[in-house]
Amino acid sequence: MVQETAPRANPNEAAETAIAPNLEDEVRAKATGVCIEGYLMRQSREGKWKKRFYETVEENGWWMLVFYKTPEREKVLNVVKLHRTSQIAISDKDEHGAGVFGIEMESSQVYLHKAASELDAEKWVAALVQCRAAAIQQ
Repeated sequence: MVQETAPRANPNEAAETAIAPNLEDEVRAKATGVCIEGYLMRQSREGKWKKRFYETVEENGWWMLVFYKTPEREKVLNVVKLHRTSQIAISDKDEHGAGVFGIEMESSQVYLHKAASELDAEKWVAALVQCRAAAIQQ
C-alpha cells in the first residue's frame, strides 16, 4: 500500500478528508447508522477475488465494516472494527491492479478489496477513513 489517506495519530484531520459531494446518492447521513454500502470484491486467503456486499455500521459510537454475501444481509460473513485499523489506503496499481485498496489492521494483517473503478475505490477509502476517525474520537 502506498498512499496513506489519514494518519492514525491525528483523527482531527478527517475533516480535511471529507467525502466528495458527488457521493450524495451513495452515502447516507450518520443518523441512519450507515455511512456507505455496496458491492466490493474481497481477496480471500487463497488469493481469489469474491464479490461481497459491504456496509459501514455505527453502533454505540463505534464504526464497523460489515460484509455479507448478498444485500439481503441474511448472514454476516465478517466484521472489521474500524477503530482497530492502522491504515486504510489505495494500493499500488502495479502490484494489485486498479481500484484496489487495503485495510491494514493493528495486527498488520491486510485485507485487500477491489472496487468497480479507481474512483469508487477512492470513495470507499474516504468514507472508511471518515468512519474510522469518528470511531477513534470515542
